[in-house]
Amino acid sequence: MWDIASGDSSGRWESVESPVKVTINDICNSVNGPCAVANRGYVIGRAKDGSWGVIVENGPGAKRRALHSIDVTDDGKRVWFGGAGGALGYYDVPTGEREDFSQPKGYGTAWHALTVSGPRNREKILLADGSGHTLPGDVGTDGIPDWGFQSKPNNGNALYDLTADDDGIGYGVDGSGNVWKTTADGWERIGIDRAQNSFYAVEAVGDLVFVGAGNGRYWEWDGRTWTPFRLGGGTIHAIHKNQDVTLAGGSSGTLRVRRGDGDWHPVEWNGNATVNGVLVHDPPIAVGQNGTIAEGVESKD
Repeated sequence: MWDIASGDSSGRWESVESPVKVTINDICNSVNGPCAVANRGYVIGRAKDGSWGVIVENGPGAKRRALHSIDVTDDGKRVWFGGAGGALGYYDVPTGEREDFSQPKGYGTAWHALTVSGPRNREKILLADGSGHTLPGDVGTDGIPDWGFQSKPNNGNALYDLTADDDGIGYGVDGSGNVWKTTADGWERIGIDRAQNSFYAVEAVGDLVFVGAGNGRYWEWDGRTWTPFRLGGGTIHAIHKNQDVTLAGGSSGTLRVRRGDGDWHPVEWNGNATVNGVLVHDPPIAVGQNGTIAEGVESKD
């Protein structure tokens, strides 16, 4: 088990003005900049001048249902979001149009996680609800998803997070310490033996998979071996990585950063709200409880 380095920090972050007071649950990056989803159906975005504003104020179906998850097509031109009561839809960045596909195939339970891969009008989408169901879909040139067959990777255990790699292969994590990978026939378990923690976050970049869990636990998988780390004592709710930087966030204001294969370092910021989503960006961003938005204002190499 590797622990984070102590006695050092990685730059300074500050809370910035938020357009909403409700909890923000997830974040992604589009061609127009960062956007996030929140309770009451809010979709918010960051303008080029650094200000945040509301893009969608009441969800895909104008019913103000909480939105739990957001992801974007590979070209950044379409933002998908899902949440309570089967709420599901997208915001088309080039046209500014909102589309509602709530309760696909009659599923009215909350979508807790979704992931998207591929470019706009050729994307694949994968959904997971709180009852252990997953639902795949393929979007055509008309922008309408064609839904496949639902499946349960681990019976009734819910998948708390989903991601997809560069090839469109999906990964999911559940509360029983399992990591799942999509196959032509459904799902296969790829770890993690003797983890003894619930898993809450998953990220895939290239050939690597990253998992965040309770008690500050974090794992990296290279296709053969799971390497454990400990990022403090809080639950890790969110992970985002690009080629050079990895961000992790979680309970009680937990924010950690890693550059390359170096050590993990804590982030200094003026808040302690639970972090639900992180984004490696310029500046880096974290979102969370009670409308919290935190951004990096300087970095230290």
